[in-house]
Amino acid sequence: MGQQRTILSIRKETRQMFKKLNKMKIGARLKKSFRQIILIFGILSALVVVIMLYTINNYGTILDNYAYPQGDIAMAMNESAEVRAASRGIVGYDSDSLIESMKEQHEQAVKSFEEYLEKIRPTMITKEGTACMDAIDKAWAEYKEVDAKVIEVGATTDTAKSLQAQQMMTDEAAPKYQALNDALQKLMALNISLGNAERAQLRTIMIAALTIIIIVIAVSTIYSNSLSVAISKSIEKPLNELKDRFITFAEGDIDSPLPTVESEDEIKELVSGVSAMSDRIRVIIKDSGRMLNEMSDGNFAIDTECEEVYTGAFTGLLTGIRKMNEEIDTTVRGVDDASGQVLTGSTNLAEAAQSLAEGATDQAASVEEMQATINELTSGIKTTAEELGTAYDEAYKYAEIAEGSRGDMEVLVQAMSRINETSEKIGAIITQIEDIASQTNLLSLNA
Repeated sequence: MGQQRTILSIRKETRQMFKKLNKMKIGARLKKSFRQIILIFGILSALVVVIMLYTINNYGTILDNYAYPQGDIAMAMNESAEVRAASRGIVGYDSDSLIESMKEQHEQAVKSFEEYLEKIRPTMITKEGTACMDAIDKAWAEYKEVDAKVIEVGATTDTAKSLQAQQMMTDEAAPKYQALNDALQKLMALNISLGNAERAQLRTIMIAALTIIIIVIAVSTIYSNSLSVAISKSIEKPLNELKDRFITFAEGDIDSPLPTVESEDEIKELVSGVSAMSDRIRVIIKDSGRMLNEMSDGNFAIDTECEEVYTGAFTGLLTGIRKMNEEIDTTVRGVDDASGQVLTGSTNLAEAAQSLAEGATDQAASVEEMQATINELTSGIKTTAEELGTAYDEAYKYAEIAEGSRGDMEVLVQAMSRINETSEKIGAIITQIEDIASQTNLLSLNA
């Protein structure tokens, strides 16, 4: 539920931010958006660096104040045991050389123990740690005092003094050593406890920091995505609408409005420019259409009503319409004059046709007379042909006779002469027929 509210709040802030961005140019809008995103991720990177430095520093603190001191405390406990063991050796051996050797070990152990204490002391930064160190110092001083008395009594080969020193170790030194050991154990336990607490706290801080980083990344991602979507829509949507409007404009739709752009950027300026262009083209198309319609109705006494919009390339359109108007008007006037001339010519042609018809009637009578003449000629030709056939038969007959008698050759020659004369007559008749046919064709064509 809380996450949803956060997301809704982010979206609300994004919308408000986008309203402000809409008043900017596209370049300024993109630059500001990128700067915001870079700033967000810069802050996120700085936060990550701070958390890493804090983690490194705290881990160093844990190591320096808790992890390493635990080893030093353990070594101090070991050295305290070495001090006690050396004291026992001093009071227990009955050889001077061994006693001297144990004294040297004792001194070295005391020195090492005190060095470890001084090494541990700076790391005890809490009140509890300081209190434990005070208790250790007190227990060590008391034990060291008793231990010195024991060594003073028992550092000898005298059995009685050795037994006395051993008794002192049991009665006096042992309780002091136990107090020292308890103080060291308490310091170790405190150090472990504080180290664990510090580590747990650091883990909690790390988890919280990682959670914050994840939230910041999520918020940044949501904000960046919302911002990018909003900016892309503010650019893509009007451009797509403008593209669709251009398509309908190309298809002849000049009356539909252009898309509305809410942003104060170059796209709005583009839409404003296209709108002005569309309005001018609409006026020009309607005005030129009006003039063409008037001319189609026969009215050539027309002109544009908005000459001021015909600028640039549109000047040629107006000039072309005016020139076309003049040409059509001149053509119509010429057609009208030609119509009058055609009417006059048609009247003359009708009169000529009447005269031609009368002449054709006369020619028809002549043709009838000529036809009668042709019929007579045809009959004559037929008769001549019959005579020619008879003459041919006679010639054939005479030819047969000639074969029998050369004496009849004169008769045959005479018959052939008559045949020749008859052929010439037929040729003359045919020539007359051809002349008559030619005249008939001419008369037919004239008719």
